[in-house]
Amino acid sequence: MLMIRYNAAHPGAERDIFPYLATRQPAVVAYTATAWRKLLKRPDGWQGPAMTAPDCYRFCLSNPNVDVVLTGPKTNAELEMNLAGLGRGPLAPEEETWMREFGRAVHG
Repeated sequence: MLMIRYNAAHPGAERDIFPYLATRQPAVVAYTATAWRKLLKRPDGWQGPAMTAPDCYRFCLSNPNVDVVLTGPKTNAELEMNLAGLGRGPLAPEEETWMREFGRAVHG
C-alpha cells in the first residue's frame, strides 16, 4: 500500500508515481485532497467558484490509480455532504478540466 499526497494543486503523482504502479499494483491511498483546505478558497484573480470538499475527493477518486481518499469532516453535515458528492461518481471531462485549472491557480 502507498499513501501519497495527491490533489488538484499537487497532481505530480500522475507523473512521478502512477506510471510505475502497473507491475506491482499496490493499493493507493490519497491524502490532503483539499490541499490543507487551500482548494476550498478562491485564489487571487480567480473569477469562478472554488472547489468544494466533495469536488476534491471526486478528483482523487476519478483517477483509476487511487483506491481510497482520506476525508476529515468536522461535523455530521460535512460527512453527509462529502458522501453525497461522492455519489455523483467520477468527474465529467469539463469538471476535470476546471479542477485542474483551479488547482494550478491555487498552486501558483
